Amino acid sequence: MTGFAWSSPVTDTKPILDIAWEVPLLHNRALKFLNWLADTYGAPLSTCLGSLLPANIEKYFDYSYSLSDAEPGSSDVELTEEARQLLDRLRGGEAISGAALSKSMGKRADRAVAELTDAGLIARHARLNLPSVGIRTAALAVSIPEASDAILGMARAPKRQSLLKQLARNPGPIPVTELLRRAGTSGSVLKPLVEAGLVKIETRNSLHRPDPMKPGEHHPPDLDDEASWAALAAFIDREGHGVGLLLGEPRERFAAYVRAVERVVGTGRQVLILSPTEREAQKLHGGLAGRVGGQVELFSSAKTPSQRVGLWRAIRAGEVDVLVGARSAVFAPLGRLGLIIVEREEDRNYKDRRGTRVQARDAAIQLGQLHSCPVVLGSETPSVETFHEVEKERYRFILMGGMELLRATRMKVGRGWGSQRPAGVVDVVDMRAAPRMGHGGMISEHLHSGLANIAAEGGRAVLFVNRRGSASLTVCRDCGHTFGCKNCSTNLVQHRLSRSLVCHVCNQRESVPRSCPDCGSRRLRLWGHGTEAVAETLKRLFPGERVERIDGDVPIESIQRVADGFRRGAIRFLVGTTMLFKVADFINSGLLGVVQADLGLGFPDYTAPERVFQTLMRLRRSVIGGGIEGRMIVQTIMPEHHVVEAVRTGSYLRFFRPELEIRRAHEFPPLRRLARFVYSRKSSDKARTEAEALVERMRLKMSESGAGGVQFLGPAPAFRYRERGRYRWHIMALGASEDLTPLITLPHRGWVVDADPVDMY
Repeated sequence: MTGFAWSSPVTDTKPILDIAWEVPLLHNRALKFLNWLADTYGAPLSTCLGSLLPANIEKYFDYSYSLSDAEPGSSDVELTEEARQLLDRLRGGEAISGAALSKSMGKRADRAVAELTDAGLIARHARLNLPSVGIRTAALAVSIPEASDAILGMARAPKRQSLLKQLARNPGPIPVTELLRRAGTSGSVLKPLVEAGLVKIETRNSLHRPDPMKPGEHHPPDLDDEASWAALAAFIDREGHGVGLLLGEPRERFAAYVRAVERVVGTGRQVLILSPTEREAQKLHGGLAGRVGGQVELFSSAKTPSQRVGLWRAIRAGEVDVLVGARSAVFAPLGRLGLIIVEREEDRNYKDRRGTRVQARDAAIQLGQLHSCPVVLGSETPSVETFHEVEKERYRFILMGGMELLRATRMKVGRGWGSQRPAGVVDVVDMRAAPRMGHGGMISEHLHSGLANIAAEGGRAVLFVNRRGSASLTVCRDCGHTFGCKNCSTNLVQHRLSRSLVCHVCNQRESVPRSCPDCGSRRLRLWGHGTEAVAETLKRLFPGERVERIDGDVPIESIQRVADGFRRGAIRFLVGTTMLFKVADFINSGLLGVVQADLGLGFPDYTAPERVFQTLMRLRRSVIGGGIEGRMIVQTIMPEHHVVEAVRTGSYLRFFRPELEIRRAHEFPPLRRLARFVYSRKSSDKARTEAEALVERMRLKMSESGAGGVQFLGPAPAFRYRERGRYRWHIMALGASEDLTPLITLPHRGWVVDADPVDMY
């Protein structure tokens, strides 16, 4: 635990030698947040601390050395020649910097310093010198009359004279680059003026300061739903902490965010807005910067290390009113938070898959509690965890376009709420019985008919395939052999364009086989459909139409070009994976076809149905919009699945209710908290032995602490049993948060601890 205490837990403490930084880097709330992060996710305290401080802060420390109080007795100590030399230098008086020592003594300096420090003869002093945020500016260091006298005396130095004249005409600080441009000279001319004390150089804040809006220039947010706004305003005006779910379309939510930000910034408080991706954060920032007052900053706008430190200092100093960013922005040192907004709270990108493994949405809620400010979670398809809190009446429910309905039925929560606006007509095709067309029967006659109608009308269509490549499996028809990765327990995916079999985990590549390595048969069959295979099939079925695809194999610079061509109508059919979301503003069209809607529903991962539902609903909104003209055709072998039915009706509750009951039967989250522990070794037996030993240590820890109610699943081979040549075993622990906390910090460094995991791979 970190924090402040009135007494020390140890008897002998080391004296404070010097103050490295005048202002505390972290305020007390940040220290509490640090403890919560470490306890909740089992991450080392140092790793969590690194997230809260400027990156690579250690390189900004300057060290110097001086004689210690024990130095007079140095004659009794045996020292090397280099240590004696350093001691003699320090006896000269002033302290010596570490940089000066390294320059004069080279590598010997480190050995000499270590020797003298261990002997207690010298003391080390540290000073933190964070770079200043901003740009170098020049200004007069003397009065105007004094500058005028100096100008008169520079008849033989016209360039210096020109510089001083420019500064005399502009008494305020001028960027050095701008000053040199105006005077038509270089920095070498400016340097003598600085040395003479006529000009002073400072580094000033370079954060973009928006010009104050003139009357009539303000752009009011387009929000017609006054009932929903009244409910949101009442929520953010309440005193203390609270969490609210704002449910509505993206356009409606953004309009509500603008009003909410204006309201909070107007009271002198700060707003933090989190977005799941950098691209979405940039879009939010661009929309807000021109509509609200105050300093609106994008967390990722700082590119260089000094810019990042400068932005951190500006945020810490309270110079930023609104901060927009992806998940790492939750660690920003905002000191007077008045509102936190988490846009598309259900997105899995909020979970850090490496490092601290923090769930930024949950961290934002904890941050709101520490600052006693409201937290607004925005979504159209909320996570099961969030809507469960709504049903339990622990979160406030604000339904865009539906608050009158809730009031009329006297409902405070989401019970009884259903689909608000239809997004086209959805047809479900049972691929177990439907007539099929194309290679491998991947396109049903129903979908083909829809595509043909779109082509005849001169329209456009998007086909979603949740897998890149040509086929997910290559199978021998005679013996059943499948081609798998040598390093991972996954199948190789065939890519026809590159003529190779590829592992999508480790990128292991092999040439496409001509025969089975087991029986020698040439009767090899491709199983499953990837984007390449679907695109090729469409080209055969519609030879006169242009077909393009967007997936992870398409270069990023080509994705925007393809999307723009589709928007203009130059491309008839667009085939893509979830990479389509990168160009969501360009894919609106009359038809959305889902080739394999159930891909993923059979995975041994309790979160898979939620992931499929959210993906398909987001696609439905992005492609066919909110009207009733569009059409969505869903191909599936599981038409009775509650996810498919919920997508067909456009009803979130038709997904949520059955999904919660399934989780309740197994007591999966949100009924209980889940922590996953993964261990990998090159030997499967050693990995299993270590996993079994950890379970025994956990059971012993539970019995010692008297905690109960934790259920262990495993140890067992992970779903992806072999990865990059290492065998993976995992343990899952289900229980109350307070019971899991002591177990999360138990494993040693070789383990990967993932509290609140978002996938089970």
